[in-house]
This record gives sequence, structure tokens and C-alpha cells, in this order.
Amino acid sequence: MKTNSYLRKGALALSLAAGLTGFGSAGATSLAQSNLQILGLVFSNTTTGTQLNAGNFDLLQIQDSTNLNPFLNGAFNPYSSSSTGGAPLAQTVRCVPASCAGLPSGSPFSSTANPPSTDGALSASALDGAPIAGLPGIAPSANARTGTVAQLVNQGVANSSANLGLLTQFSFSTTADTFVTISFNSITHLIASLLNTNGTANAGVGWNISVVDQTTGGNQVFAWSPDGTVNSSIIGGTEIADACNLQSTRGVFSVGTASYDCSGNASARTNFAFLASDAYTLSITHQNRADVTLVPEPEMLLLMGIGLAGLGLVQRRKGRKS
Repeated sequence: MKTNSYLRKGALALSLAAGLTGFGSAGATSLAQSNLQILGLVFSNTTTGTQLNAGNFDLLQIQDSTNLNPFLNGAFNPYSSSSTGGAPLAQTVRCVPASCAGLPSGSPFSSTANPPSTDGALSASALDGAPIAGLPGIAPSANARTGTVAQLVNQGVANSSANLGLLTQFSFSTTADTFVTISFNSITHLIASLLNTNGTANAGVGWNISVVDQTTGGNQVFAWSPDGTVNSSIIGGTEIADACNLQSTRGVFSVGTASYDCSGNASARTNFAFLASDAYTLSITHQNRADVTLVPEPEMLLLMGIGLAGLGLVQRRKGRKS
């Protein structure tokens, strides 16, 4: 009789813990989204004000790449691609689940603050045009867009990252050394939100450009990471405009919402002239990330512990009896 009593108590504790755990996850949501659009990126001759042309170079090798990595509770759906010569990278969306059901796959670069209705992760990117003119069949300004979404309505882990990269090796063909101006417009959207739950939500964005002089042994001569404050984030140059912080993060660790939205112009010029006699490597990094978790409430964990303890007591009683 006592054994049956222990069995009933253990089963009751387990069923109570399981039932409350399921109840606690219903309606609980965790959402993170990060979008970055770089529009109309152009490289110009500072002295003349004219856009750089492919004819200004005797060496010009361009490689673009993208990497997408959505993740949901152990499942990945990665994607990577590259192109050369400034050729575009078509808009691509990767999701977990692969159908993208319940995720903004139709407009992955638009902002949304709607609470999610399903678990999922999304990564997206697109790139077209080149920051210099004169490349056959390619628009003479670059547009780069990335978007990530991670969301949960049930306990678990979801995250997503989206990256675009530009790597260019170049040397100027003219005998005149060249000062360069870089300009573009940006649109940034970050949101991290938790509703009635224990968990975390984080969203982040990053964009930077760097130039290395290969002829002098790989010395970095220019680096720029726009952060919304003029001249606080540049090496070897002068900022003209810096409207938005493109090194932003937003996160919440309790019920609440944190967000960042900004649009505007960024431009900077080099404080040195690119030497016609030297070869350079220019790289641009453009990235987004979104991460969310949902975990059981402490009371749920306690009840589950009670249930497991009751089951363990039953097992010990059985062992003693045998």
C-alpha cells in the first residue's frame, strides 16, 4: 500500500510539473531582429569630386561574398555564395524551418515589432551594384542589405546571422596620387523583446571598411567604423557625416523591449593619397545577428525537481523491497 502511495505521489508531482511547464510556455515570446541596408555606396576622387571609374585602375579585382546561418534548437540551414568582378548576389533567404512559415520571408529587410506566433530563425542578404563606375552591366553604386530574425514562443534557442563581404585588390594606373571619399546612406533597425518569460533577446549590427597597403608590407592605412559620432571611429581619414551607429547592439534579459532605428548619410575622406606606385587591399564587412532563448521559470524547475525527487523515492522504495 505504501508503495502504491509513493507511486501516486510521484506521478502527481510529475504531472503537475509537466502541466505547469506547458502552461508557462503558452503565450511567452522572445524576439530579436536586426536589419542593415547600405544604399548608394560610392567611391569618389576627393579633389575632383567625380566618381572613381574602372579606367582609373591598372589592377582591380573584386570579390563579393555572403554567408547566412539560421539556427533553431539544433537545426541549421546555412548558405554561402560569392561572385567576382562586382557581379550581384541575388536576394537569398534561409530559414529554420525551411518553409519560413511565420517569418517575414516576403520582405526580410523590413522592420517588424509584431510578437511572433511560431518558433523560427531567418537570415537574408542581397547585393547589387559596385561603388565605382565603368564596370560593364553593373550599376555604378552599391546596395547591400542584410536581415536576421530569431523568435520563440516555446522554450528553446534560436539565432541567426547574415554577413556580406567585399574584398578588392587595386592599384591606381594614373601617375597622380589620389585622395578618396567614401559615402553612402544607411537604414538600421534593431529590436529585442521579451514578453512574460524568462529568457534573453539580443540583436546586433556591424559595418566597417579597411584598407591595407600591400606594397609596404601589409600596413593598415585606413579604417572606418561609423558609430554615429563624427571622427570618433576612423583611422587615416576624416569623417564628413556620421548619422547612425553601425556598431550597435540591443538586448533584454527580463520582460521589456529595447530598439534602435536610424537612417542617414555617412561619408569620410582619406587623409592621405593612394600612391599610384602601391598596391592596396580594401575590405568591407557588413553583418547582422539575432539571438533569443526561452527557459523554464524557476517555479517550474522547482516543481519538475519535486516530481523527479518523488520518482527517485519510489525507485529507492522498490529497491529496498526487492
